[in-house]
Amino acid sequence: MPPNNNNSADFPLDPKKEGLMETVMIVPVTKDNPRGERTTPNNLREFNMMATIVSIPPLWNNKIVAGQLVGGSTLLKLIDQQLGSYTIETHNGTFSIHLNEYKELAATQATIKAVDFSTAAKDFQTLVNPYLSILSWKYKVPLSLSNINGVDSETQIQSSKFIQPISQKQIKISINEIDFFDDSLAALYSYNREMLNSTSGPYRLLCIYKCFSIIKLLHDNVRKSAQNKNLDLSNFKSVTEVKIDETDLNKQVWPDAIGWKLSRLLDEKIRPLRNKIAHEFDDNGDFTNPDMGIFAEKIRDHSDALTLLMRTQFEKIVYYHTKYIK
Repeated sequence: MPPNNNNSADFPLDPKKEGLMETVMIVPVTKDNPRGERTTPNNLREFNMMATIVSIPPLWNNKIVAGQLVGGSTLLKLIDQQLGSYTIETHNGTFSIHLNEYKELAATQATIKAVDFSTAAKDFQTLVNPYLSILSWKYKVPLSLSNINGVDSETQIQSSKFIQPISQKQIKISINEIDFFDDSLAALYSYNREMLNSTSGPYRLLCIYKCFSIIKLLHDNVRKSAQNKNLDLSNFKSVTEVKIDETDLNKQVWPDAIGWKLSRLLDEKIRPLRNKIAHEFDDNGDFTNPDMGIFAEKIRDHSDALTLLMRTQFEKIVYYHTKYIK
């Protein structure tokens, strides 16, 4: 199947989820399912998984690709001009690579057996990513998967992973007092921008973790100022403390952490994951590998949920400083 370069659908913006990864499902209306009701079987079945291959990945895209093999553009061009696609066989399974009209690597496709789309997406990435990493190493070019989507062979439901687009903002020329560029704030803004500019899940999480470290320093400095002014420190704690609320995103990413303090979440869930990324070995002495789908998906999900918590923590500290310290 040649990759389609135009088959995609518009999707409305959700300002609360800008830049966050989501999964959308399209349920077909058929003779057997005239109301388009979603079914959730849990048996092992086949998913036709597809993804776009790109050398310059989009930061966001409000075009959702579901149930379609959409081609991208890469810096790798096949010498054999007669081929439109080829197959790669590995010990984990078989997948196909499809070329665009310029004979560039453009898309990939595989049949994955799984109990749901989420598992199929993880296994699909585990199957394909190592091959892309080999090519990237050998030819010194960036390669990434985008528009990961699939079709459930049993229900015919089309699922797609996409990043909620970031809308254009209107700005003022002047900056607020909190925007003053002291060393700590400048570093915070810098790592936040690095995170927003990156499509790499591991790097995004490292940047967010660094942001939390800087915010912790700001937190301690504001607390010290409150102590020097003989203010009620229990009020400082009450105003600045962040807990894991029962939001849809938190329930999806860490349902067992609902009600926890942010500090506990960082200590018990985020620091171990950060260490896996920053160090070459995990706790069992095995190499950490972001090509593995389950690892890549976990990193991206955690990064997205942490972004909102990071901003909430910062805003609470700024609010306290503005109201009680200045």
